[in-house]
Amino acid sequence: MTTSGDIWVTVDTLVPGPYPTGSRDITMNPFLTSTIGAAFLPSAWVEAAAVPRRHELPWLEGVTYVAAVDPNGGGPDAFTLAIVHAERDGATTKVVQDRMKGWSKPRDSAANLEGAVAEIASICKTYRIKEVVGDRYAKGWVREAFARHEITYRDATAKVNGESVVLDRSSAYLEAEPLFAQAHIEILDHPTLIRELRMLERRPQVGGKDRVNHPRGQHDDHANALALAAATINSKPKHWGFLPPRVVVMPTSAEKAHAFMTKGDEDGSIAIPTKFGLERYHDPRGM
Repeated sequence: MTTSGDIWVTVDTLVPGPYPTGSRDITMNPFLTSTIGAAFLPSAWVEAAAVPRRHELPWLEGVTYVAAVDPNGGGPDAFTLAIVHAERDGATTKVVQDRMKGWSKPRDSAANLEGAVAEIASICKTYRIKEVVGDRYAKGWVREAFARHEITYRDATAKVNGESVVLDRSSAYLEAEPLFAQAHIEILDHPTLIRELRMLERRPQVGGKDRVNHPRGQHDDHANALALAAATINSKPKHWGFLPPRVVVMPTSAEKAHAFMTKGDEDGSIAIPTKFGLERYHDPRGM
């Protein structure tokens, strides 16, 4: 790091690039921390977390899922949903993303917020989810709209220093950061989500506490929903399961695919169809 007066310049050796076009994460002035920030997640962390060609994962019996939303108040932001679950292998826990979906406002009409809530409720019920979490700033209509579809909206919380705290946008990112740093998260191959994660900025505040947000003029609706879901399930050990990572398989014929789905493979695994192909699951407990 080199310094010149009040300007701190962070070089590539300290904050891995490449930096997104239009990003302001090269220079940081301590007197302008409200508008200028450093890259929050190195690109290498995000790339390592993204599973190529995995676009969604199906519901599995016996797995507990957490759904998080970033509601749209009718403006240009998207209304987003992220669903995750946690897998434990010995002392190691990994958060795995199952779904990512967003509803954007059409250019020539108002956002259909009620329609988005209805679709989210339908997806959640597919995963046997009866509640969604979000930040505490959600407007009253959001909670009421989900209630009409028999889905409870709750403020996202996490254990911080042994105490339960309500998460906002920034604190959710900070809670999810170790998952990326330690390679304990798998995210979907979703271009918008990946771009938003790379664009996030860390901004030091008075008192030494960091704030994380998107650059001015950009969005983080998909990234925020993921962070809320990941931080929530990572602090709830009772939701951790024992399923190992999945292996994508592509049978060479329709006959082989049918046999694989109905009878399983020689190692006891089974294949579950998704619209993107088959994914093979194996339970180490032999169940």
